[in-house]
Amino acid sequence: MHSVDLAIHTKRKEDIIATVFLDRLSGYFGLIIICTISLLLGYRSIHLASIYLCIGIIFVLFLLIVLILFNKAIFERINSFF
Repeated sequence: MHSVDLAIHTKRKEDIIATVFLDRLSGYFGLIIICTISLLLGYRSIHLASIYLCIGIIFVLFLLIVLILFNKAIFERINSFF
């Protein structure tokens, strides 16, 4: 709700949305780093394939988001679709 209030008072909605989105994306990247370190340190203790699958899906989604955001051709193609 703070970001909504800030957007209303500053009249810079695009900047606020971009800031919140990049904040969430950096948190998502932190999650990937923590998962990777945990897997490297505890791979002998993890016997469930579903854990590796979930972490793989998280990593692939992050790569797709970064690819869409930072590749101009892909971004424009997806942006024109919406």
